[in-house]
Amino acid sequence: MKNFYKIFGFSTLVLTLLAPFFVFAASPTNEGVASPYEVLVVYNSAYNTDSNNDSVQDSLEIASYYKSARSIPDANIVGIDMPTTLAITRSQYNSYIKSPLESYLNNNNLKDTIKYIVFVKGVPMKVYDTSGNANNYSNVTGDYASVDSSTTLLFQDSYIGTSAQVANPYYNVDPDFSLNYRFKQNTFGDSNYKISYLVTRLDGYTVSDVEGMIDRASSADKTASGYFVIDQYSGGNNFSFDSMSSATKNLKFLGKNIYPEPFTKGGSAIKNIAQNVIGYTSYGTYGGLGNNYYNNELNLSYLNGAVASTYESYSAFSMTEPDNTNHGQIAQFIRAGGSGGIGNVYEPFSLAIARENIWMPAYSVGYTWADAAYMSLPYIDWTTIVFGDPLMSIVSDGLSQPSVSIKNYTNISNGSVTLNATINNTGGESNNVKGFVYGKTNDYGSFVFNSGSFGAGDYSIDLSGLDCGTTYYYRAYGTNSFRSGYSSEGSFTTSVCAVPAIDTGSVSDTTVSGATLYANILDVGQSNVTERGFELGIDTNYGIKVYDSGSFGSGNYSVVVDNLECNTLYHYRAYALNSVGYGYGDDRTFATGYNCKPSITTGSSIYNNGSYTLNAGITSVGGDSVSERGFDVGLDLSYGLNVKQTGVFGGSFGYLSKFGSYGSANGEFDQPRAVAVDSSGNIYVADRLNHRIQKFDSNGNFITKWGNYGTGNGKISYPQDVVIDSNNNVYVSDYDNSRITKFSSSGTYSTKWGSFGSGNGQFMPAYDLAIDKDNNIYVADRNNNRVQKFDSNGNYIMQFGSYGNGDGQFVFPSGILVDGSGYIYVTDENNRIQKFNSNGVFVAKTGGSGNTNGSFINPQGMAFDQVGNIYVAELSNSRIQKISTNGLFSINVNNLNCGANYNYRAYAVNSIGTAYGANKTFTVPVCPGKVTTDSVTNITNGSARLSATITDFGGETPSIRGFEIGTDTSYGKTTNNTPEKTSIPLGQYIANVKGLTCNTTYNYRSYSKNSAGMFYGLNKTFKTATCP
Repeated sequence: MKNFYKIFGFSTLVLTLLAPFFVFAASPTNEGVASPYEVLVVYNSAYNTDSNNDSVQDSLEIASYYKSARSIPDANIVGIDMPTTLAITRSQYNSYIKSPLESYLNNNNLKDTIKYIVFVKGVPMKVYDTSGNANNYSNVTGDYASVDSSTTLLFQDSYIGTSAQVANPYYNVDPDFSLNYRFKQNTFGDSNYKISYLVTRLDGYTVSDVEGMIDRASSADKTASGYFVIDQYSGGNNFSFDSMSSATKNLKFLGKNIYPEPFTKGGSAIKNIAQNVIGYTSYGTYGGLGNNYYNNELNLSYLNGAVASTYESYSAFSMTEPDNTNHGQIAQFIRAGGSGGIGNVYEPFSLAIARENIWMPAYSVGYTWADAAYMSLPYIDWTTIVFGDPLMSIVSDGLSQPSVSIKNYTNISNGSVTLNATINNTGGESNNVKGFVYGKTNDYGSFVFNSGSFGAGDYSIDLSGLDCGTTYYYRAYGTNSFRSGYSSEGSFTTSVCAVPAIDTGSVSDTTVSGATLYANILDVGQSNVTERGFELGIDTNYGIKVYDSGSFGSGNYSVVVDNLECNTLYHYRAYALNSVGYGYGDDRTFATGYNCKPSITTGSSIYNNGSYTLNAGITSVGGDSVSERGFDVGLDLSYGLNVKQTGVFGGSFGYLSKFGSYGSANGEFDQPRAVAVDSSGNIYVADRLNHRIQKFDSNGNFITKWGNYGTGNGKISYPQDVVIDSNNNVYVSDYDNSRITKFSSSGTYSTKWGSFGSGNGQFMPAYDLAIDKDNNIYVADRNNNRVQKFDSNGNYIMQFGSYGNGDGQFVFPSGILVDGSGYIYVTDENNRIQKFNSNGVFVAKTGGSGNTNGSFINPQGMAFDQVGNIYVAELSNSRIQKISTNGLFSINVNNLNCGANYNYRAYAVNSIGTAYGANKTFTVPVCPGKVTTDSVTNITNGSARLSATITDFGGETPSIRGFEIGTDTSYGKTTNNTPEKTSIPLGQYIANVKGLTCNTTYNYRSYSKNSAGMFYGLNKTFKTATCP
């Protein structure tokens, strides 16, 4: 599946929901349970296939079977004479399906009665653009859709078929899964259009398969015993992982059965579980499962009413065997015992895939299958088909959610508490779960519960392992087969902690690389100390930890530290750990010895027109400034060639400081994605999964923050990048909302621009940002494979780029910077950096783990400060590092041997000594050689002996050598490519040329060839002897 949009998100009540790309106002419908009188069944009266030879064509047979199973009124069954092909054009759709259906609904007074339209086998599945391919569609534009999805917009003539997709106004209308938004025709939408009907399909490989699906839907399991299988195995991405994780949290919050629990990422595909399955999602063939895995690999037991969707393209490619695709097919799931599913007739793209974090919980609380499925679809008039009985439900009618209230907590300590509650009303049946959700915020996050069969009454559960001196929030809940009911919120605060008291002592025995640190444990606190030691580093973020483990009482201790940088000021503080937590002493400092050599790192080598540029970085000058720096170069490790720079050199290249840690409090990060620095040195961080911008001073001290998840003005959903203009205005790339939002430096909302799409000023999605000296904004429009330029108010100026790997083309551009001269630099998945001028004209290109200080895991956005230091946002380490760059240097090396392998190492000299970087190697490309045309001997009236000498092989033995000869300098004849061997020295060769014309002057020149190309000697002449 093409992955051109990634979506993540959270709901306030239900913990986690994917964010919509669009917002439609929706009010509760409070509709009752759907009835057979609200269903219209449509079959193809022109369908002639009778696959089971019972004298009834298949389309009519399935319609009649479903009519009988659900007691559908006679007037609600209609046969239409339509094409029998799998795919039809939009014109055919309008003539043979849309127009007859609208007429039938109007003429039979059903237009406002019907909620659900059911197509059966034989009705065409696909609408295709006549300019494209009916069976192999993979573009985002063009009039491609499923027949079913288009039919949701009957009577909406101004919208149906007018674009590649239409926003679904029924999408995510009930984020709390309240069951108050059952579908009602012509209710969901706005003044432009409303969704008319929900359309499902009864189809499969055979009539028997479809009738089995109908039978299972009519007797769907309503015991709430089924499990929702959420299989996040190999093959996923951030979008799908967040969606699956969100589905797990939503179902768990509703008290439903989930597998696996806890939710896991990666590993092997789930192929066999003991529990019965009611819902299934996975990556299918994209995660390594084979063709027809529902029947060949999955050994799952499906309850009646089981449904599925997967992250696969073309999962409803056809309902005919063989289906000509290696993607998992809904038809295969139906044959394996499924009762319904969601598939796609064409490439759906990640942006429009069904959201299992919506359909799974919606289906589980009692929405019909049609309602739950369509709630999960971001778009209609698109490629999706919902298979199954629209009336299918897995919850008994008449149930309500339990009523639960909390009572006063008891037995509180510094790490435990007893929570008490009452089930006031079970909601119509015994509760199978009762418990509490709790956490340090009202997002909760932790569950504790008892399973069984419970009536109304009091219950209590003990919590342990809590943090001391901490406020917790909690709610009680009870769960029946309908859903969970929650109490109002309560809170409690655990008792104050007792950590060790410790004093940071002095330092002794300081050397250029180490010292002895002292401390005194004044009081062990709540229990004996199990770990004691020191934190130290070049700032108060520390980063180095030295310690002893064991069981310690109060008193003095010391620790020797080594492998430190010389001539460096270190901060340190003592710490001790007991069962409650860490106690820390005050921060103190010491400096390592002064007399040390420099530290240097050997960098890359870059070939350029016959010479090599060697790069290195002095990470520390040591005890004195560097007086000489350079490289040793040679054909072996004895080197022999020295290139250098002399003078007085300072500076460094490497780690300076860091700040931040994982979390959601002020100064904490959850996947920091980008960083920017304003004219005052203040630092702005795009805190991605916390949906906010945080502002710090230049030392990393928190100043303020703004933004939270949503779509309104000032809201931010997954900030991707942040840049600052010369007036200190802040621009944020709002990934999930496909827009750019502008704020003041204090976070006040100013303006926004952009929406999802591929037009001028639209994004798919907005990715990284850059800003030039005139405050123009450049946006890496990732999945449109282009860069767009805007002024500071969001007015569109220009764009450049297209899909491909040629100069000026992109494959998913991500990073973008603009230098002081207006040149634009763009990275993309072609693994290169391209340089453009300010008009977007291509200029040039180049290109072709750890958590310690100075190392990275998944570094992302970068920004310069006023003196050239770089701030780097690390996605996986949840921190910002500050990197110095002023110790870098480069030297060119010339006159190298062609085709030779060279060793090189960087070095730096100060008054204490010489330091060397690691040895590295490079290989000089092969050059064209040199050949000399020698004189002619043995001249007769018809022959001559030509000779030549290869004086320079160019680093490689030639593959061809010879002569060109002729009566003028266009020659016309060459000698044998394998000249005669003689005893002449290596490099010389001869050729005896025969068949010449007597008394004639000839031009000749030598030539040879290696992998660098052909090379020639000078032209010479000779004259054959006179004719006899």
